[in-house]
Amino acid sequence: MVCLLGLGACSNADDSDARNDPVATDAGPTTDVVRATGAGDSRVAASAELFGGLDVDGPGCSAAIRHLDGVHDVQVGLADVSGDAPITPDTIFDIGSVSKQMTAGVVAAQIIDGDLDLDEPITTYFDGLPPGSSAVTIEDLVHHTSGLPDYTELLDAELDEVTDAGDAIDAVRAADGLNFEPGTDFDYSNTNYVLLAELSALAGQADFVELSGQYIFEPLAMASTTVRDDQGDLLDGQATGYEQIGPDEFEIVSSSWRQTGDGAVHSTPRDVLRWAEVFITPTTDDAIVGSQEWVDSMLQPGSVSDDGTDYAFGVSVGNGLISHSGSWIGYSSYLAIRPDAGTAVAISCNIDEFDADSLGNALLDIWS
Repeated sequence: MVCLLGLGACSNADDSDARNDPVATDAGPTTDVVRATGAGDSRVAASAELFGGLDVDGPGCSAAIRHLDGVHDVQVGLADVSGDAPITPDTIFDIGSVSKQMTAGVVAAQIIDGDLDLDEPITTYFDGLPPGSSAVTIEDLVHHTSGLPDYTELLDAELDEVTDAGDAIDAVRAADGLNFEPGTDFDYSNTNYVLLAELSALAGQADFVELSGQYIFEPLAMASTTVRDDQGDLLDGQATGYEQIGPDEFEIVSSSWRQTGDGAVHSTPRDVLRWAEVFITPTTDDAIVGSQEWVDSMLQPGSVSDDGTDYAFGVSVGNGLISHSGSWIGYSSYLAIRPDAGTAVAISCNIDEFDADSLGNALLDIWS
């Protein structure tokens, strides 16, 4: 089943008239509801071709595209292969490391609020970290210049074992030392963003799940989005994650690791576009998230680049593009924003081998 640029799974002919009417949305521009059949826009056909390599009877993808004429959707494949449940615009995915920008978004808001300071050493919040950690600042965590080793390579636990942020931090505490002197090099480490979520909660005197809702999801009306610190069972409406084990054969994969900050945001591409919108059209109300000050902070790169690519607050920036990918057990996601063109693409797939980055960038080129 392939549904292109519509609000849901392919519908029966008797409801096609309703689906061809534009529908207003309270987040961003007007949404065009267009079914694949009869759509005259050449961009629709070009988008369809990009999804041609996906097995419509296997795991698939959902994409949402924001451009100057509206917001469009593309869905292909199944949310549940065994039950033949199609992926729809309402299907929820684990968006993996695309979550990092939202973690950084909370931290940026707390900095503006005066609850955190970028230059503050992280040993204000955590003790027992490896030698040299007293020189690591919050800014080093944000920009991956801390030198702290990645807990995912240190944690002695299988993916089906329940572990949390405390377990991850303890694994880092047991490390011999830092990988380099803080602030002198770039090394992408999930540890950095787990620590950001933890110190954010300490500074905000609230659970990070609650803070994420308070600062981001509620103000931006991201009703289908949450941070999960209870990984295990699927949410209602969540796609099952898969890996391919043979031709037309897929195996369910999952993780019970419950760290937040480095990942753990569950959302739909439509909801992720609500987040992207604040980078295209900063808010003019009193909200911190989406204000010009906040946007400027979010896009400020660190002093050390990632092989020539600047890394800001949970996003890569450069050449007019804001982007980040995410891949976690059974899922792959990507968000790319071109603010000057008024274009953004959010895509999530329920198979982690799929190259969501390339597909997202190709869609962005089509619609920009």
